[in-house]
Amino acid sequence: GVSILAIQDDHPNIYQKAYYFEKRNGAWSQEKIIDLGSHSLASTRPQLVENSDIYQDAAKQIHLIYSTRLNPSDAYLNTFTHAVKNTTGWTNQTVTITDSKTYWIRLIEYGGEMFYLCSSRDKLYLKKGINGAFTQLDVPKVTGMYIYVTSPRGGTSTSENYIDILMLSGYSGDYPNAKNYYVKIAKSELSKIQ
Repeated sequence: GVSILAIQDDHPNIYQKAYYFEKRNGAWSQEKIIDLGSHSLASTRPQLVENSDIYQDAAKQIHLIYSTRLNPSDAYLNTFTHAVKNTTGWTNQTVTITDSKTYWIRLIEYGGEMFYLCSSRDKLYLKKGINGAFTQLDVPKVTGMYIYVTSPRGGTSTSENYIDILMLSGYSGDYPNAKNYYVKIAKSELSKIQ
C-alpha cells in the first residue's frame, strides 16, 4: 500500500496533532499518532508536534519519527520519538539527541540495522540503533540545516553503494547566496559505526 506522514515543514501545526495515512486495497485509513491539542502549552505555542520522517524498512514495517516541543522554558527544544507500526498499533521509543538544538532526524537502513541521521543548526550526526553513540560527520557547514535522504522506496535503491543526502540552508540571513550541498556517503562506512 501507500503510506503518508504529513510533514508541516516550518508551517505552524495549530491543531497540535500528527496523523499517519495509509492506502491499502484501494481504501484510505488514518491513525492519530499524537494529539497535544489539550496540552497546557497548546494555546500559546503554534507547534508542539512536528513530523520528521517516515520510512518503510526491508520487512515492509513502517517507522515514523516525530518531535515534540513541550519544554515550558524553551519553545525550540525538541524531543524525538521513533514509532514503529505493529499489528496492534505503534511501539514508541524516545531517541536521544546530539544537543539541545537537534532539528531533524532521518532514518537509514543498512545491513538489517537502523541508523539515525540527525541535523542540528549547523552539524550533521549519525548513530547506529536507538541507543548508539553519535558520530559527527565531516560535511560542509550549512546554517539552519534541512536534510533530505533518498530512500529505497523512492530514490537510492538498496543495491546501490551510496546514500544520497541533500543539505539545504534554512537560515534566511544567508539568502540569496545560501550554500546547499549534495553529499554521498558510502554504505560501507556505516558498518564502521558502533
